[in-house]
Amino acid sequence: MVANSGDESQTLEVCQFHYTTWPDFSVPDNGSAFLNFVKIVNNYRIEDMQPTIVHCSAGVGRTGTFIAIESLMKQANDEKQIDVFKFVSDMRNNRMQMIQTAEQYQFIFEALVEYVMFGDTSIPVSGFHETFRQLKIRDSETNQSGLDIQFTNLEEVSLLPKPEECKAGATDENINKNRFRSIIPADENRPSLMTEGGDNSTDYINATFIHVNINLHS
Repeated sequence: MVANSGDESQTLEVCQFHYTTWPDFSVPDNGSAFLNFVKIVNNYRIEDMQPTIVHCSAGVGRTGTFIAIESLMKQANDEKQIDVFKFVSDMRNNRMQMIQTAEQYQFIFEALVEYVMFGDTSIPVSGFHETFRQLKIRDSETNQSGLDIQFTNLEEVSLLPKPEECKAGATDENINKNRFRSIIPADENRPSLMTEGGDNSTDYINATFIHVNINLHS
């Protein structure tokens, strides 16, 4: 980028990070992926670097959400406590409408809960095999492995879908397609079969789409 200042020009190098799955007035589609994105941005630091510029279409909703989460993560590390309400209030006193929706405000809490409870769980591809090997090692006293502990943590924070959110799998024509009738995918997350079957077939399969965040950079 070339910056002009009077009669002089200066070439500046800019590194841009773009989070591509975050609609306006909404929230990121995956909390863990977003926390990893914040980590990648924060890890890009060079000597004498100027403050990071954060922007979206209007510079308030998504921008404010990113700034709040990134700043409160640092506050949690430094002070062992955070005050979401005060931080957002201070932002709004300096720029109106920072955090545009209740959904964005709630997402701040959800992202921070995940960060405080579990920390950074992202694994570089180059280190996956060694990390997985370490996670399988069982503690001699508790007989628990790192995988056991992570799975227990997931069960504590994972919400089961409500019956009204799993209508397709509970219909008369689909109920017998579930190996376990107590485990039915939520309608908004289930894939639909694209090929036609025989008589009385439907597009239902007991499966669920999941978000996968893969960082190919070591």
